[in-house]
Amino acid sequence: MPADRFQAALIGIAGLALRPTFAAGGVVVYHEATARECRTVSARFDDVGGRFRAKGQHLKQVEWRTALELPYELVSREARAADLIILGPRHTGANGHELADPDVILLRAGRPVLVVPDAVGPLQLRRAMIAWKDTRECRRQAPPDCGG
Repeated sequence: MPADRFQAALIGIAGLALRPTFAAGGVVVYHEATARECRTVSARFDDVGGRFRAKGQHLKQVEWRTALELPYELVSREARAADLIILGPRHTGANGHELADPDVILLRAGRPVLVVPDAVGPLQLRRAMIAWKDTRECRRQAPPDCGG
């Protein structure tokens, strides 16, 4: 397989901020996840991870990573070692803290992003090429933290 020939790895990432931080009027409210919420999300991650691994079973290197944090922050951080980020479409029905927003990831990750639409069938490719010039002009960096 071409993926094996190039020692490619397929890495799936899932993140979810159970209760995102809320700020209003100069007051910041942090929420700690309950043990029950953590178990529920862990089971959901395990289910999705199992399906992900099954889809990539023909590859030698398949990884599944999860974290309890905002999806776009997780993907942006994990993408630093990636050659290509593949995302599903933006779903407007979910809460904002559950989305891996392609717009935000495109601007933060500094890597090429391919957004796959909902209604797409299997793509039978014999050859595919993705070109990327790793220069400052071709990528965007997230603004530095404004720590005090």
